Amino acid sequence: RSLPTRRKTVLVGPALGELMMLIFLAPLLEADLRTEPHLELYAFDASSAKAGACATVTNLELWETLYMLAEEKGCHVRLDWQGREQSGLRILDNRSSVAGLTIMLPWKVVLQYSFRRA
Repeated sequence: RSLPTRRKTVLVGPALGELMMLIFLAPLLEADLRTEPHLELYAFDASSAKAGACATVTNLELWETLYMLAEEKGCHVRLDWQGREQSGLRILDNRSSVAGLTIMLPWKVVLQYSFRRA
């Protein structure tokens, strides 16, 4: 069998999507799992008019608990479940656990943004 020619090949469809995903995720592929976790937590929310983010600092025990809730069986934690209960998404309803653990933390607003109206 001969080697492929040196002509250019144009990728389309799923092959292009997979290659683009690899390019975008490449910086994240190297991880040092021995490092301590960053104990600052962030919360983000957005609507069609505004967006914002808050941050707080936690301890390692709370961080590990939140991590286990968020990563349980590959699911995400959502706090905005209204209208999503019947969506068919595989998302665990851990909002009461997460809210109970995080509501008393000293959150500070780190970003506020209002979108321009067209």
